[in-house]
Amino acid sequence: MKNIFASQTKIFRLLAGLSWRKFGFSLVLVSIAALIVNPYFSDDFSFVDIWMRLAVPGCFMFVTYIVTGNIQFTRWKLYDVRIVALVISAFLGTIFGGLLLGRSLQQLFTTGSMLAGIFVVTTGGILVGVIATMFLHLREREVRSQLDLAESETRRLQLEKNALSSHLQILKAQIEPHFLFNTLANVQYLVEYDAAAASTMLANLIRYLRAALPEMRAEQTTLAKEVDMSMAYLAILQVRMGKRLSYQIDIPKDLESMAFPPLMLMTLVENAIKHGVDPGCQEGWIWITAQHSDLGVAITVRDNGPGMTLSSGGGVGLKNIRERLQAMYGGSASLILSEPETGGFMATLQLPRLAETPGE
Repeated sequence: MKNIFASQTKIFRLLAGLSWRKFGFSLVLVSIAALIVNPYFSDDFSFVDIWMRLAVPGCFMFVTYIVTGNIQFTRWKLYDVRIVALVISAFLGTIFGGLLLGRSLQQLFTTGSMLAGIFVVTTGGILVGVIATMFLHLREREVRSQLDLAESETRRLQLEKNALSSHLQILKAQIEPHFLFNTLANVQYLVEYDAAAASTMLANLIRYLRAALPEMRAEQTTLAKEVDMSMAYLAILQVRMGKRLSYQIDIPKDLESMAFPPLMLMTLVENAIKHGVDPGCQEGWIWITAQHSDLGVAITVRDNGPGMTLSSGGGVGLKNIRERLQAMYGGSASLILSEPETGGFMATLQLPRLAETPGE
């Protein structure tokens, strides 16, 4: 029973790609060929005879073409094997077609008109088979090249995604200990000189860690969680910087549950602190907003600092954001940098409104 099943499986593999549509197309070609040669043989054969003499070898050649394409050849090229197989199948199909019409082998090979018919059909089948094989071979090469290009592009995108994921992990590894150690050093200092400020900073650090630690291992988060982590981060810095830092956050309720890339908002906030508040001695402020836009959602981080050189496109952090946006959203997301007329610097994330994160 197993041997029978294995034999059937092998047969199905050999006939893979055989379809009624392709079979019907081959019969249409046979009918056209029969109409073309009918005037030359109408005195000796009826149209049905001519059609049968072409249809049978045509079917033989069609099945031969399918079967040879499903066999793995190691010593010979598929193209050469197919041509030889099509020549043989054209001859055998012509003989078999004559037998189906009631002719004997003796009649087929002794009657002059029948020999001429065999010669014409076989020769025509060979020519058609060779031409069709060449055309289909070129078509297969074209399709194979397109598939190879598509696979190469898929591999390239996967490599880019892996590289961005590695960059993100490095960024996470750098942010957590650097910020944590600086904050603990500040707490240690404040414990001796300002216990109330130390208590506030420690409470905000705990809040930050509760928000940040789960996100450090996540590939997707929500805008609300990113905002909560950024608020805790700014609250810690506000204790350290005092009046030099003020901040305001305006996020609509209906946008809090939207899916959001982890640490992307934090990168913009850190960039605003580094380039917008730290360099100057004046009172700095940071404003985080989110609003609906024609393209989806716009999340903006703005400061009142001296700004950055727009032509540079920002530093490594902003470059990383652009690469992540391209990998995650393609052309439907962007990072827009601008300098408002009133001064300062503004970074706007333009994101598509995707489905909310499950469980939110």
